[in-house]
Amino acid sequence: MLKTEAANRFEKVLFIAPATEFGAYSPNGLLTIAGFLRNEGIDVEVIDYSGEKIDKKRVFHDIEKSDPDIVATSVLTGPGLSRALMVSDVAKELGKYVVWGGPHVTILPRLTLQYPAVDCVVLGEGEYAILELIDFFNGKRDSMPNGVRYKKNGQIIISPPQTKFIDLEMKPLPAWDLIKNIDKYFPYKKNNIVFIESHRGCPYRCAFCHHANNDVKDFGGRYRTLSAKRIMEEFNFIKSLTSKHLNRMDIAGDLQISGPTHAERFSKEIKEIREDVRWWSVTRFHLLNEHCAELMAKAGCESIMLGVESGSERIQMLNGKPVILDNAIKVTKAFRKHGTFVTNTYMM
Repeated sequence: MLKTEAANRFEKVLFIAPATEFGAYSPNGLLTIAGFLRNEGIDVEVIDYSGEKIDKKRVFHDIEKSDPDIVATSVLTGPGLSRALMVSDVAKELGKYVVWGGPHVTILPRLTLQYPAVDCVVLGEGEYAILELIDFFNGKRDSMPNGVRYKKNGQIIISPPQTKFIDLEMKPLPAWDLIKNIDKYFPYKKNNIVFIESHRGCPYRCAFCHHANNDVKDFGGRYRTLSAKRIMEEFNFIKSLTSKHLNRMDIAGDLQISGPTHAERFSKEIKEIREDVRWWSVTRFHLLNEHCAELMAKAGCESIMLGVESGSERIQMLNGKPVILDNAIKVTKAFRKHGTFVTNTYMM
């Protein structure tokens, strides 16, 4: 039952990252949405179970103590699913409204909603969808927001794709300060690395990638990037919260560099402000040349991942990702010449 009466307003969201016990990884997506909602006046809390063993008793205690109206989680397809289901079961037992988001949900929304403890799924970008969902529950809008699928009287209702997408440069910083033990992400005495969002989406549709899925394209918004200044602002915020030595950031994502002009501009910007921070990137060979490789390396690009995928032109065309191998060799050698570690990926 939805709490639509004024006396039962939806006022608090508890974001839970079920993850797995095998390694601690920051829940960047949840932290970003939490920061956005907090800036809109919504009470938010974040619990990250990554790298930790959990059971129903602990989850029950955590949700009961937080006492949220909504329990929201982000889910990847894989071993974390069983923990996400357990979190949802406990939340439903406590009478909470359960929302799932993340890559698994965006690819498999209907299958996800078939699970009894899941009430609603957010496809693609979540900031405005979650905010408008709360507004709906609180009587501020007449209909469920775009960008979600949900259950009503046992039926799965599909809303259109979201039409409002956040301005990455203007959004509030992710709510890293809500993580209770941020040091767990940085296990080393020196030279720790942190994952930071540098862009969203991808303009390409390689056949093997989740970006080939129509829901990912329709609900995720257009490809856009963050400036070096904005990325470094988040890095310095995180650095201020941890006692660990932090001097590297993984800003690779799906496609950090969008072309030669972007490579030159980003390299120039970050070189001026990065101090001694090194960064990791991802892009495609046809978006770079030898000059770009030199600029990026000298601007602190310590590692880059580039997909060859196959040496066969036929397989490349089937993948929807042609690669000029001569250029790939030249770009790789240029990066290596200037000290950048290069990872070339292949589809097997």
